[in-house]
Amino acid sequence: PKTNVENILAQIKEDYSAAHGFLFGGDYSQIINNSNSTTSGIKELKGVVQGVYDTGMEEVYVQGNHDASVNDLTATGDHDTDDYGVFSINEDDFSSGGNVSSNMLTDLENYLDRKVSEKYKKPVFVTTHLPLHATSRGDNTGASEIFTLLNEAGESGLNIIFLFGHNHSGGYDDFLGAGSVYL
Repeated sequence: PKTNVENILAQIKEDYSAAHGFLFGGDYSQIINNSNSTTSGIKELKGVVQGVYDTGMEEVYVQGNHDASVNDLTATGDHDTDDYGVFSINEDDFSSGGNVSSNMLTDLENYLDRKVSEKYKKPVFVTTHLPLHATSRGDNTGASEIFTLLNEAGESGLNIIFLFGHNHSGGYDDFLGAGSVYL
């Protein structure tokens, strides 16, 4: 709920009076795959963030598996700032069923290769809705391809921070394998 986000942001602001931006991991919709609900959820979240901090920050809104594809979402791809690198991946390009878009993989590989060749030393945030996990029931099998690209770029010197939103590691669906989350 809105008050939870307001309380969290107020606590963050006590220690960090200014913010460069925020990266959000999806599931803004209260009605699954409803474009009005997704748009409304993003606008409400933006309003809360910009109410605590100012407008003009960098904000990335990655599509979650409950979100319809709407214009308010950040497109999959490169969203670098002067201070850090950002590559976002939407649900349409890395789905909860484990399917991975070959175009997204090519774009991610090219992005990471470019950063390695530049000897980029700033942090690189890779944001997606899903964690990089696979379970015995066969979900999220495409994660290994992303995992390999990130590991190779990290071994080549990039400082990669992988962030995701779809966190089912709380135990309520562990019987389905959701507790097997690997970073």
